[in-house]
Amino acid sequence: MNKALVRFEIKALDDDARTIEGWATTPDVDRMGDIVLPKGAEYELPIPFLLDHDHSQVVGEVNRVEVTDKGIKFWAQIKKIAEEGEAKALCDKAWSYIKHGLRKAVSIGFRPLDFDVLPTGGLKFTSWEWYELSAVGIPAQANAKITGTKSYSLGDGFVAEDPEIPQRDTPAHQSKMGRVVRLDEPVKASTAPFVIKRIIPLKT
Repeated sequence: MNKALVRFEIKALDDDARTIEGWATTPDVDRMGDIVLPKGAEYELPIPFLLDHDHSQVVGEVNRVEVTDKGIKFWAQIKKIAEEGEAKALCDKAWSYIKHGLRKAVSIGFRPLDFDVLPTGGLKFTSWEWYELSAVGIPAQANAKITGTKSYSLGDGFVAEDPEIPQRDTPAHQSKMGRVVRLDEPVKASTAPFVIKRIIPLKT
């Protein structure tokens, strides 16, 4: 999974509606040196709204978007649940975090479909599948250590740089390669810690 972070604004401190709006993504270069083109998005509404890219913490839905060259504007609603229980506690916590400024940004979770390589070494995602939007407190795990890397292409083959990953041949026509990083701390599969960092050439 890939992530791109953008700040958002609370539409109103309405404890009944719990509605927020903002920009899900813009065509600006992000902190990873990448660009996510707004009009490259493929999605289906409603889009799940999560806390911190944790798929076990779905707290609402994105029910409206406007896609332009300037970015994707979104409208989302945090669920308000009357029945006592874990779901109510989770959604109440999410709204409290947002309302009190503990989650000041959103980050899209997406799967790359096609991309170009930028002169700077970053990636320009021209086509991507958008499957979730998360309220987050920080843009990335800046203090995490990288303990291994692997590489993959948009096709079926991949080139392995991690000794724990077996080497496989990659078809010659697969020329787009992305480097991903692995964090040193175990992370649940649902959080998908792999992020495209830069392009490396295929070995011949």
